[in-house]
Amino acid sequence: MQDLTDLVNANLETVRKILSYTYQMNSELAIQRVMKGAESNRITKTTNGDDFRAPLVIAPAGLYGAFNPEGGNLGLGVGYTLAQLVQTYFATKSGYQLTYAAVRGTETDLQTRFNAWKETMKGAVPFMARMENVGWHNLGGNNGQVGIVTTTTSVGGGTETFTMDPEFGTRLFIENQRVEIFNSNQSTYRTSTVSPDNLPYVQSINRVARQMVVTNLGSIVPANGDTLFLQGCTSTPVWADGLYYVNTTSTSGSYLRFSRTTYPSINPTAITSGGVLNPQQILALAFTIKIRGGNQQFPTLIGLASPHQLAQMSAQVQAMQVYYRSQMTGPQIDPLPKQVSVGMDQGVLFGDITHYEDDCQGYDRIDYCNPKTWGRVYLDHEGADFYRDPGTNQMFFPMTAAGTNAGPAAGTLFYLETTENWINTNPLLNGLITGLVPPSQDYSF
Repeated sequence: MQDLTDLVNANLETVRKILSYTYQMNSELAIQRVMKGAESNRITKTTNGDDFRAPLVIAPAGLYGAFNPEGGNLGLGVGYTLAQLVQTYFATKSGYQLTYAAVRGTETDLQTRFNAWKETMKGAVPFMARMENVGWHNLGGNNGQVGIVTTTTSVGGGTETFTMDPEFGTRLFIENQRVEIFNSNQSTYRTSTVSPDNLPYVQSINRVARQMVVTNLGSIVPANGDTLFLQGCTSTPVWADGLYYVNTTSTSGSYLRFSRTTYPSINPTAITSGGVLNPQQILALAFTIKIRGGNQQFPTLIGLASPHQLAQMSAQVQAMQVYYRSQMTGPQIDPLPKQVSVGMDQGVLFGDITHYEDDCQGYDRIDYCNPKTWGRVYLDHEGADFYRDPGTNQMFFPMTAAGTNAGPAAGTLFYLETTENWINTNPLLNGLITGLVPPSQDYSF
């Protein structure tokens, strides 16, 4: 009798044709919503560092007052008072490396279900876009910080489990991400002697527990309270000017060389009372922005909210639903506020402002952006593109083999890069609500 088990050495294994991804890759990115159609300016490097200047009119012309028409002194007048914001570009990259065997050994359907070359090319731009969105959300505003370690537990062999703070958790991280490590106030640069290609990296993530396993630590000894930064932030951390550089509750220091103390009108509108989010807070914010801006119309704002605050909106509407269904007979109210369509994007209308889910947002704040005030400056091109050798236009580069007399390695390297920075030309027309209470359960990430 012929059994199937007698034939296993000649049988073909079946591999599912559809690929599943266990890491997080969201195509609905907050930075793309805010920057859609934004003003863009190509710039270069200048001797005085004023690579891009945005003039501001901070006081009107004219002196108003009474005068004596019987030959009295009319006095003098004044003209406009102008100042300027100054910005420059910031360069970032994402590198990709494949061996000759990885490319040729996964070239056809007869060899594999995973074509390494095609999948790498297909995923490169979405990955770069995700990381640019993370950079835009950097916690320090313009220093590249992406996380705070609450506790660290040794796994052994240069590997630790980091439990992250509850406000942002692990939401600014992805598997394989390289990290720079500093102590809590950035006075100690723990990865200062590590080359960029040998930095510690995220091995795995448990988002619900706010934990991630970080390996390749070598002799680095992390501690509770350490802060994590994007690769290449340098010893005095610096990054592009992101959302939290514009939307801040700080009233000191400067904004693009413009004193926040001398000219408080440059600061965004902030409500810091916190508590449970309610529509009155949002309306008060919009009114305050309107009054500060001297406009007769409400500003066009979009809200960037974490799932935690969208859940708070939902809870209020569900409470209304219980009331209305107990008082009258009628159709059930939606468990979320009204869904509105803006082009192909879906948002949630609450407090008369459309809110969008922002997975990189802090759980206790909502940022309100006025897209008309946002823009970008760039050296080479808008957004991400392949790095090309400026002399040969070459975009694929040979790997270098180890050894003094070695030739090129059997493989290829290529990069995506950006040379842009963001700018908000009128922060006072933007705003934020901070200190908000997250849901009491089920939102631990």
